Amino acid sequence: MEALYETVERPLIFMLAEMEETGVRVDAEKLKAFSEELETEIHRIETEIFEETGENFNLNSPKQLGEILFEKMKLPYGKKTKSGYSTAADILEKLAPEYPVVKKILRYRMLTKLNSTYAIGLAGFIRADGRIHGTFHQTITATGRISSANPNLQNIPIRTEMGSRVRAVFVPSPGKVFVDADYSQIELRILAALSGDENLIAAYRDAVDVHAVTASQVFHVPLSEVTPLQRRNAKAVNFGVVYGISAFGLSEDLSISRNEAKEYINRYFATYPEVKHFLDRQIKEAKEYGFTRTLFGRIRPVPELKSSNFMQRSFGERVAMNAPIQGTAADIMKIAMVKVRRALAAETRRKDCASDSRRTSGGSGGGRGAPRPGTPERDHAARRRAPRAARGRCAHRRVLAGGALMVLEVCGGVGSGKSLVLAYLREKYGACIVGMDELAHELYEPGQPGYRRALELMGEKILAEDGQLNRSAMADCLYREPSLLSLLDETVHPLVYDRVEALAQSKKSVFWSWKLRCPQESAIIFTMKSGMSLRRATCGYSVSWLPAVTRESARRKSWRNS
Repeated sequence: MEALYETVERPLIFMLAEMEETGVRVDAEKLKAFSEELETEIHRIETEIFEETGENFNLNSPKQLGEILFEKMKLPYGKKTKSGYSTAADILEKLAPEYPVVKKILRYRMLTKLNSTYAIGLAGFIRADGRIHGTFHQTITATGRISSANPNLQNIPIRTEMGSRVRAVFVPSPGKVFVDADYSQIELRILAALSGDENLIAAYRDAVDVHAVTASQVFHVPLSEVTPLQRRNAKAVNFGVVYGISAFGLSEDLSISRNEAKEYINRYFATYPEVKHFLDRQIKEAKEYGFTRTLFGRIRPVPELKSSNFMQRSFGERVAMNAPIQGTAADIMKIAMVKVRRALAAETRRKDCASDSRRTSGGSGGGRGAPRPGTPERDHAARRRAPRAARGRCAHRRVLAGGALMVLEVCGGVGSGKSLVLAYLREKYGACIVGMDELAHELYEPGQPGYRRALELMGEKILAEDGQLNRSAMADCLYREPSLLSLLDETVHPLVYDRVEALAQSKKSVFWSWKLRCPQESAIIFTMKSGMSLRRATCGYSVSWLPAVTRESARRKSWRNS
């Protein structure tokens, strides 16, 4: 799982740290008012329950509540245990439609939980800055999902009207908004992809209602005639299969007989046969190897499969079916978080560079000696960067303006003058030069992630006699299958960026102790090949961009004048 750690889990640390440090803003006054409203409603319902039962008792005591409901009031579904009658939610929900007092008890429970866990509970976590700074764990859950604690910000209710008001106390900073993004039916889509079932894949490829399609095929009715009840049942089967649901579990969920539930499941697997084969294969392989594996290589041990206890073995089988799907979904979410962080950092950097460029060019008349806009080679070297005007000059001055350690990237093709620029900055300003090409090459040494990934994608045909990678053979493979390059970059580039960040951080502590010609005008310079760009801000420092000027005389004149 080293590749998963290097490309997903380790980069994710930075984002989770930023999330914890930033926190989320809370309207404390609104939260307090909501708590007072809940307490008033709780007292009112409590009084009504006591009037209808004819007795005051501790509503939070399952033993006392059970005696009132099943002994005094003689309600059905009473299940007596060693500690008394069960008053679990599933029991009370069966009684609620016919007994108003039970409906009020369920509402009482819901309101008291909202008040204690959220209205009162959240208030204790608000810090002096008016924000809650929760803790996010990436290694606690067995499936790899991110979990939240102190408080659990992933479990804020929304399905009820009162519950949704808890979310209303979380507010963005002035001038900003919250953006919510999620994947649609990600686990079912992963099931379709991993199983390769053509019917399930077709439903998603054609962008139709997958639950309605499942209902149509399972119940043998035209798609246009699927009833809401049939769709609801099909949806329960769709998601239930992902979690290895049994006929008993489905019958409880849908309030149908066990035979009906078994028939639903059998029809489902007849409709999607490859799904059945895939799930059976996961159980078989988990029994053979002792673990399951996600699409990205995350391993989950399943020791329950070897238990002598039938219930434990059954649980292990459900884990074996579900873990590859739920774990892959968790991996995808983490990968998306890492990429979103990089994209946001790149966008912020782009806007910062554009702003600096406009200010500098406006105040200096465009910059004497700066490369002219419109030069084809220059446009190519600086494409998709900040506005072209006077970028060479403004970037140079911005990095060397003094006071703070800055980051500068020099990017260009062969013969574009990178070496000349770097030599000038090293000689004139004592800049530290960090070569990203060298860092990237290290990752392709035997045993390194880039080496292993290249072998995984292209096979041993790219190996030289000494066990090193044969660059010519690699280039030949990548030329025939260009898509392999992006897969290779997904492994290597994040590692390069992380190493650069670590190196820059280590330089930060000693940088100012160097005896430079201009101690207040210093920079770390990152060099890299054309086509590989620093896609995120490095260690929070500013990032500037310099154009490459191709003609030798123009290069010398440009840098001498600026």
